Amino acid sequence: MALLRQHMKLIQEMPYRDCKLYLTYVTYDLLKNFSKSNSLQEIGSIHHLLDAYSTLAEFQAWMEDVVRALASEFDVPKSLSRKEELVLEIKDYVDNHLQDAQLSIEQVADNFSFSVSYIRQLFKEIMNVSLAEYMLQERIERVKAKLISNQLSVMEIADQCGFLSKGHFFATFKKFTTLTPKQYREIYEKNKNSPNAEKPFIGTVSTSAS
Repeated sequence: MALLRQHMKLIQEMPYRDCKLYLTYVTYDLLKNFSKSNSLQEIGSIHHLLDAYSTLAEFQAWMEDVVRALASEFDVPKSLSRKEELVLEIKDYVDNHLQDAQLSIEQVADNFSFSVSYIRQLFKEIMNVSLAEYMLQERIERVKAKLISNQLSVMEIADQCGFLSKGHFFATFKKFTTLTPKQYREIYEKNKNSPNAEKPFIGTVSTSAS
């Protein structure tokens, strides 16, 4: 839920049309990933769904209700274990420091007074993704949001999202999206002028990227 609110916060300052298009992609991904869920069976056209909400706050409230329903449907325990609570704290810390190019797993471990090996093992156990991979995924998500919400240069955006090396940034972006940042921005601009476009970007971040 915290991650959802962070993404909503990122798009609050987008122009209306850009915001609506971005929400179209988010909703498409949700429907695609949970297509068999009873909570989403009655949803028809994405555009009709978005038109039903006049404000971003209303749409966010609906999205949070869906997340709660999905959590209940998949029997997610309501009370978290201490390990799960710790991982959520780690996620919050990482999310608040992603713009820092010096952020490292060693820094995270020091902040929580645990060994690096324990932090790595714990995060992977609870999240089913390595902490290093999570950091890269979230940085790329921030890059994607900035690419479609402002006209900063690609490298300015990369710098704001914690990437030091140009080569590492381009390789990571291509790994998670199959596109270059320029191609991603161009596809967005092209789709923005197509009012009936419901397909998401070709380069949706995949947690299975290797």
